Amino acid sequence: IRDIFIQKININGEAMWGNNGTNVISAPGRQEDPQLVNDGNGGAYIIWKDYRDEPDDGDFYAQHILSDGSLAWNETGVSLTSVSGKQTSPNLCVDGQGGAFAIWKDESSGFGVPPVYGTHLGPNEEDIINPGVGVLLISSNLNFGGVSLEVSAAGSAMLVWSYKNEDNEENLYAQRIDTACNLLW
Repeated sequence: IRDIFIQKININGEAMWGNNGTNVISAPGRQEDPQLVNDGNGGAYIIWKDYRDEPDDGDFYAQHILSDGSLAWNETGVSLTSVSGKQTSPNLCVDGQGGAFAIWKDESSGFGVPPVYGTHLGPNEEDIINPGVGVLLISSNLNFGGVSLEVSAAGSAMLVWSYKNEDNEENLYAQRIDTACNLLW
């Protein structure tokens, strides 16, 4: 069993959330590969790969940790994707307004180019856009490279990726999304 813990360290290098930190998730199976961004209020958003329900493929979960180290959401975390099958390549960034964006590739079909899904995380569990599934952000028959995600302006994020054309040349593409995961371009 692998669980995830988080610790806040002050400017003097002192642990602020007890000797062992805060237990982000304690569940059956493995929980691994955490990613973390600050929430702008002394806390953080964290996503991880969780194998409690799918021992072979896993799912992505999230949690919001408050500035005092307490969990803001359900103690088991919130499922970002519980679609049966493999999801890979998670990425996380702040939204510039106290929330965060999360994306991942959905390889559950097992063939073709996997689409990219995402969601927006806010201070409250109810703020998560389409929990358990996410929102389709990129879909194409063209083979595309890794997707970069970064805050664009307060309340939006930019996704950047490359496509290889028939001559095997790569071209960069971008898409901007808002906190409702609407495609803005």
